[in-house]
Amino acid sequence: METTEDGVAAQRVRGEEVLLRLDYPAYFHLLGAPLPDGRAAILDALQRDRLVAPCEAGGFDVTNLGAILFARNLGDFPRLKRKSVRVIEYRGKGRTEGLGEREHTKGYASGFEGLIDYVNAKLPTHEVIGQALRRTIPEFPAPAVRELVANALLHQDFSVTGAGPMVEIFDGRIEITNPGEPLVDTRRFLDSPPASRNEALTSLMRRFDICEERGGGIDKVVEQVERYQLPAPLFEVPPRLHPRGPVRSQTSDRHGQQGTSSGLLPARLPEVRDARIPDQCLAAGAVRHQDEQQGDGVAVHPRGP
Repeated sequence: METTEDGVAAQRVRGEEVLLRLDYPAYFHLLGAPLPDGRAAILDALQRDRLVAPCEAGGFDVTNLGAILFARNLGDFPRLKRKSVRVIEYRGKGRTEGLGEREHTKGYASGFEGLIDYVNAKLPTHEVIGQALRRTIPEFPAPAVRELVANALLHQDFSVTGAGPMVEIFDGRIEITNPGEPLVDTRRFLDSPPASRNEALTSLMRRFDICEERGGGIDKVVEQVERYQLPAPLFEVPPRLHPRGPVRSQTSDRHGQQGTSSGLLPARLPEVRDARIPDQCLAAGAVRHQDEQQGDGVAVHPRGP
C-alpha cells in the first residue's frame, strides 16, 4: 500500500539534478556516515531509504519523503511548497500587528537545527545576576519548544492541502500549529503508546536523533514546564477546525500569560488565574475564588464521585 511518503514530489529528474535539489551531505552527516565517492553511490544510498526511486521513463523520481526531509528549497516541489514552516512574530498578544515573518523552506531534517535556533532566539528571556556573572535565562524551556516543534512536524496530516506547520510568537506565549487531527485523544497524550501517521518519516527522524519514537516527547514537555514553574500545557483540537484542523498546544510564561504551540500536533496551554489555576477547574467547580472576607486567592474544593 503506497503511503503519502512514497508519493512522487518530482518526476523524471536527472541524477545530477537530484543532487542539486536534495541536501544529500546533510543526510550522511545526520547518519554519521562518510560521504560516498561518486554520484552513483550517493544515489544508491538515497534509494535505500526511499528518498528517491528509479523512474521507468528514465532518471529518478524524488519521493515526498526525500523532498520533505532534505529539500534545499521546498519551493522547488510545488506539491510540498505549503509544507514549509512559517515563523511569525507579533507585537502584543494579538495578530493585528506583525513584527516579521520568516519561511523556513529547507527540508525538515536538514533544516531542523536552524529552525529551532531561530525560534529560540526570538523567544523572550530574562537576566539573572549571580555572584560574579550575569546569565540570560529563556522564559520558555528550550527542550520543550524543541519537542513541540518536532512533534508538530512529524505528526501532521500531509493529505490536508493549503496548510502547513506554523510557529507564532506573541508577547508571553508561543503558538505552534499544524494541519490534521491527532491519532491519539489529546487527553491521553501522556499515557498512550506511540502512534505515528507518517511511519517512514518518523523512523528516519529517529535515526537522525531528532525524535525518539518512544512516545515520551510530551512527557518531556510537561517535565520541563513544571521545572520552569509554568502552567501545565493543554492540548486541543480547535472545534471550529475539527476534524481536519490543527491540534493546539499552549504554554504560558512564568507571569501567567498564555502561550500556544500548534504544529503537526500543536499544543495550547490554558489561561490561568491567581495561583495558575486553569479556567477549566474554575468552570467545573473544582476550585473557586475566595470572597473578599476570606482574603485573596483560590480555594481548592475536591469534587466527590
